[in-house]
Amino acid sequence: PTRPYLSAASKVLIACRQQFKCSDPFNTCPCYKLGDGTFHEDLGIFEIDHIQPIHMGGVNHNNTRAVCVSCHAKLTRKMVLERGEREESESEEGEE
Repeated sequence: PTRPYLSAASKVLIACRQQFKCSDPFNTCPCYKLGDGTFHEDLGIFEIDHIQPIHMGGVNHNNTRAVCVSCHAKLTRKMVLERGEREESESEEGEE
């Protein structure tokens, strides 16, 4: 599936819905370590994350959250690792 377009205004509304605070998916967000979780320009403001990955059908706008740059990087690494493990186990099953 293709990534849905999100306008700058839509991204701001998503962050506003969270009171401009990181959703802190791992409870390790630097925004909370340095303050009350509010996005900060020194930490890269915020990015929009799809809660359910797009490749798994998470394409609608209700499937989004605002996260800081650090948390988004962690989420992306985790997703890439899980996807690689899943593809590896599927290829092993196909060899049997």
